[in-house]
Amino acid sequence: MKYAFLMIKPHAVEARDVGAIISVVESHGFTLRTAIAYSFRSGATLYEQHKNKPYFDRLLESVNGPVVACVFEYPLDNAIKVMRTIAGATDPTKADPKTLRHRFGVRLPHNAVHTSDSPAELMREVQLFFSVPELPHGLQKSINNLRRR
Repeated sequence: MKYAFLMIKPHAVEARDVGAIISVVESHGFTLRTAIAYSFRSGATLYEQHKNKPYFDRLLESVNGPVVACVFEYPLDNAIKVMRTIAGATDPTKADPKTLRHRFGVRLPHNAVHTSDSPAELMREVQLFFSVPELPHGLQKSINNLRRR
């Protein structure tokens, strides 16, 4: 998959880190293809796979407010893996100093960014923020092929 989804969380938006975060991602060879500012009232759909975890409520609180949802394209087929490496460990205090979560995160769950962990999650998550025609053509094709199955 040549695409990756990255959502910049409210505390990073409010700290005015959006431009810096996008610049870091682009410095690793990604190209921003589409982005939208969105006011999240509930992250329950985004984080539905965590609904039975003890940290679910705190996770939801961390995404209530203004977010910036981004779709990036990468020249190779490992965009999701590379994006997750750039994002870093979930806990900003344990993340590598060069990662987004270490540089822009505060503490769990305020770790600056969310990124998809698989092609299936990417396709589900981008559709929470974008209509299919708003997405890059290659990603539209992937989504439409998945729908046909």
